[in-house]
Amino acid sequence: MGKDRVILFVDTLLSHLNKKGLLFEGWQQQRDVRRKVKGEIRIMLLSMFRDERSKIDELMESVFRALGEVT
Repeated sequence: MGKDRVILFVDTLLSHLNKKGLLFEGWQQQRDVRRKVKGEIRIMLLSMFRDERSKIDELMESVFRALGEVT
């Protein structure tokens, strides 16, 4: 995957999750919010990285872990 494509994905994802109100202080401790965040990540990965379909689950977990550490 190209670096520019990944940066675009991350920017788009963060904007989308903030707009939906899913990234707030302590979101990681709420099971239903974690589930929604994972679902949104998966949907966006599938739409932007169709050519990497076999790696979507691995990518989703990696993005979710990184997001939890950053926010």
